[in-house]
Amino acid sequence: MIRALLPILLFAPQDPEILRPDPPKVERSGPQWKIGLSAAADLPDETVVQVRLLPVLLRFYEDQASLRWSEMESGQPVRRSVVQQKKLALRAQLPGLRRLVVVWSLDPKAQPQGVTLDRGFAPVRSSYLLGSLSDRLKPFRSSLDEPPRLYSRLLELLKQMDEIDRSGSDRGIPAWSSSLASFRHRCDEEISSGPFTASIGLLDSVAGDAATYVSWLKSRRVAEKKPSNSGGSDSENAQNDNPTGDQPPTGGTSGPTAHGRKDNRDIRSDTAANLRKRLDPFAKLRRAEMLLTLAAEALELLEAGKAAPAGPLLDAASLVEGRLKDEKEPLKPLRDALATLASGDPAMRKSATDSLKLWEATTAKLAP
Repeated sequence: MIRALLPILLFAPQDPEILRPDPPKVERSGPQWKIGLSAAADLPDETVVQVRLLPVLLRFYEDQASLRWSEMESGQPVRRSVVQQKKLALRAQLPGLRRLVVVWSLDPKAQPQGVTLDRGFAPVRSSYLLGSLSDRLKPFRSSLDEPPRLYSRLLELLKQMDEIDRSGSDRGIPAWSSSLASFRHRCDEEISSGPFTASIGLLDSVAGDAATYVSWLKSRRVAEKKPSNSGGSDSENAQNDNPTGDQPPTGGTSGPTAHGRKDNRDIRSDTAANLRKRLDPFAKLRRAEMLLTLAAEALELLEAGKAAPAGPLLDAASLVEGRLKDEKEPLKPLRDALATLASGDPAMRKSATDSLKLWEATTAKLAP
C-alpha cells in the first residue's frame, strides 16, 4: 500500500518557491521500503539537484556506553535528480527504517554545460516517519531474537580464534575465515533489513577486528619463518613485527566509526580475550535497543495530540517483556504513558510524554 507522509521541514530554503518537496510515497517491499521522492522545482530543465537520504538509527557510542538516535551520514551516497518540466523525481530502496531525513541541495559548479542558474537555494532538510506503526514494527517482531543468536555464534568464533592463536599453526585459519565471512554476511543482511543496527553493528565491528587480527597473525608467522638476516637493521626487525609496513596505532583516536567505536589502536591488542571483553555490554545494549525503539514509537503517538490505536505497540511490548522475564514490569513507564492516549486530557498527555522522555534518557545510558 502506498502512503503519503507528512514532512517536517527542518531548514527552509532561501527562496521557498524554488524547491518544494512533495510528501514521499512509501511501499513495503519485504523487510525494506520502496520510496518515491518528488519535488516541484522552479529551475531550468536539466538542472542537477543532489539528494541525500540519511537513515535515523540508534547508534551505540562504545566509548561512552550509550545509545542515541542519530542521522547516519557516513557512507550514504549522494544521489542526483534532474529537473524535467519543473519536476524532480527519485526512487530508492532502503532498509526498514523508522525515520528518514531527506536533504535536497544544489551545487552550481556541478551543472551540465548549457545550464545557467541565476539563483539557488539553501539545503532543504525534511524528516519523515515511514509507513504505518504496524508496518514499522513487523521487522522488529520478526528479528527480535536474531541479535542473541548472532552473539552466541560470535562467541564460538572467538573461541576458535583463541585456539588458532595458541596453537601456533595456520591449519585452521581458512575454515575459520570462511565461517567468519559467513557470519559478517549475516550481520550485513540484518543491518540492512532489521531494526537492531546498534547491537548487531557491535557484533560486526568485533568480528571485523577478529578478521584483521588473524590476518595479521598469519602474516607475522610467515615473516617469522623467513631466514633472518644477521645484523638486520632495527627497521627490518620492526617490519617483521608489522608486516603491513605501517606503524601500528598506539591508542590514539581518529574519530568514531559508524557504530561509535574509536578504531585507531594497536591491532596486536585485539586478541580473542580482549574482543570478548568488548562484548560485555551486549546484553544491556540489546535491552536498551528494544526499549528505546518502543519508546520512540510511543512518543510519536503521544505527540500526535490525538487518540491513536496503540494495539501493535502493546503487542510488541508484550514480546519484549517475554524476553526480559527476570525484570519486574520493565515497560511499566511505557504502558502508563500509552494509557493516557484515550484520556483526551492535554495536561495528562504532556506529563506522560515528559515522564517517558526521562525514562528514555535513563535507558539510553548503559553504564552502571
